[in-house]
Amino acid sequence: MPDYTITFRSYTAADRPFIQAVYVTSREAEMAIVPWTEEEKTRFLEMQCQAQLQHYEAHYQGRSI
Repeated sequence: MPDYTITFRSYTAADRPFIQAVYVTSREAEMAIVPWTEEEKTRFLEMQCQAQLQHYEAHYQGRSI
């Protein structure tokens, strides 16, 4: 049987696409009701994800995600 041990580490730039994808899926219901184009939704979600990451980095330095 494979070892599915979960470990924690600091995130890197290589993790950004995955973090962005998870963030986007968490906001799908909200984005479904706004009258924006897909491009506007994408830009909004990118800005929101970036702001959230910056907040985490500023307030939880040295923590693992």
